[in-house]
Amino acid sequence: MKTPTTLYLAYRGWFAANVPLLLETPPPTPLLALPPERVICLDLEPERLLELRLARAIAARLPTEPYATLEYIEQERLHAHQLSHDHHWRVVDVTGKSVEEVAREIITLFVGPQHARRISD
Repeated sequence: MKTPTTLYLAYRGWFAANVPLLLETPPPTPLLALPPERVICLDLEPERLLELRLARAIAARLPTEPYATLEYIEQERLHAHQLSHDHHWRVVDVTGKSVEEVAREIITLFVGPQHARRISD
């Protein structure tokens, strides 16, 4: 969901970056230097992310371990939640939402609900 959302936002004139939060790698220094209100973390239910990762691994003929295992996904999610908490980053749950819905929710965080619909349409 990160890539489609950042592309959608960019197409709408918003500057956005797609930065994965990985267990094995600390967040990039430029990300940590941003004001916390400018960082939005996308959260997805582990079971849905597992489905997506398994499909991606099979299509790309990649090994599923550890990338597409529920245990690893849950560790990654816990890590991302801890980073979000520690750095006061906002979190948007993207489970079951379209790219347009996610983008509108993100825009609402920046401009408020009264302006988000007009800007994101």
